Amino acid sequence: MTRANDTYPSEAHLAISRPSIGRPIPWSFPPHREWRLDNGLRVWAFDLPSQAVISADVVFDIGLNSEPRALEGVAALAADVADEGTTSHPGELFAAAVESAGVMLSTRTTYQSTRLGVDVAADHLEVGLALLTEALWEPVYDAVDVARHVDDELTSLVDMEANPTAKTANAARAALFPTAWRESRRLNGDQETLTRINPAALQSFHDQYWSPAAATLIVAGQLPRDIAAIVQRACSRTPATTAAVPPVSPVLPPVLPVSETATGDAAPTAARHVWVVHHPGAVQSVVNVSCLTPTRGHPDLEPLQIGAIAMGGSFLSRLNRVLREERGFTYGANCSVAPLRNTGVFSAGAKCRPEVTGALLSELLLLLDVSAQPFSTVEINDAIDYAIGVAPLAYDTADAIANQAGGFVANGMSPEWFGVHQNACLQVTPESATAAFNRWIDPEKLHIVVGGDATALVPALAALGLAPTVVDAFGHPVA
Repeated sequence: MTRANDTYPSEAHLAISRPSIGRPIPWSFPPHREWRLDNGLRVWAFDLPSQAVISADVVFDIGLNSEPRALEGVAALAADVADEGTTSHPGELFAAAVESAGVMLSTRTTYQSTRLGVDVAADHLEVGLALLTEALWEPVYDAVDVARHVDDELTSLVDMEANPTAKTANAARAALFPTAWRESRRLNGDQETLTRINPAALQSFHDQYWSPAAATLIVAGQLPRDIAAIVQRACSRTPATTAAVPPVSPVLPPVLPVSETATGDAAPTAARHVWVVHHPGAVQSVVNVSCLTPTRGHPDLEPLQIGAIAMGGSFLSRLNRVLREERGFTYGANCSVAPLRNTGVFSAGAKCRPEVTGALLSELLLLLDVSAQPFSTVEINDAIDYAIGVAPLAYDTADAIANQAGGFVANGMSPEWFGVHQNACLQVTPESATAAFNRWIDPEKLHIVVGGDATALVPALAALGLAPTVVDAFGHPVA
């Protein structure tokens, strides 16, 4: 209850001046110790106080270009089936041993590497590493287990066909990468290659390419003082079969800016694809535009990445402001520049209602032309602050550190690169970001892949002066 003579301060008196927010301080990737075991295994150890759950990953420098063309998918399956049973713990005994030790074992295959890892409490680290070593060097590729995993992959192909977003993403990969590159095809193989894979194929791939000398063990967390002795006891064994064939390192042509004339030694940049991935009855369209860009070590990488954040990599970026807030075409747009081992990928896009697909694509291509509207100081400063400020959140767990360190291994890099990269991001200016975008992102040459109902999408794209080809999820033309 108030009294008649109560007085209240005015709004002006209540106003509190807000402190200015300065630029985030660059975050440093944690230091590591490095050594090699007698069997050739390289070890990277990251001591992270207070991280009681330790992540340990073994990363093989095995690109998928090592796979036989007729058996694509064999690399991923060799990893996925490795934890189904070992010589020492056949079948379900291995799963029981993993569970009783409180260990979580995982596998992951990328186009650049194969990884097997464990997450385990610090006081169970040695037993966790011993079980990981078992899965690495003595997997039993039982016919029943292999058949089940192949079946799962074949089912995932069916699932992809039922998902317009997944179909479009797969076709976009086929449009982006030259057909001679392994990256142009699905990581886990297709129906034809998967049906050829059997236990002998997995064992052969394992024996050829899985070797301690081709691997790095990454251990991250609150490490015990005797970590070197623990690793030595658990991981120093030499497998019965060591790799006889070194992994195939791809020799890829350089990627040139769109502003330069491609030579016979350069990756193709002018062979533009305009594809519609048909999905009858789709209630939304999936729009993707992309091109190849430089990778780590190129001076344009950081300006491109900061420019991509300003363009569509954060919620308040240019694409979201126009396509979502002003036009109401989409709930959210995206844009990124992702460096790979041999090249980089620029990608932008959004999902929308079928009836606005043409308008959204037209607006998207206009917005990507930064020669008409250069990046502003505010946009680039906000993008730099985001890129620098997100790092402590992105790498706040041992698992995140181990995962990123695995990325360094897969790309032939040292963890020290991260600091160099952050410092380079701080040097980006509106002028350098605009110039890099102009050199690499030409809206007239971007590959365009749109997923949805072709009966509506083909006329919409034709109205923009484009001549789309209707394709399946693998980029193959369909009637």
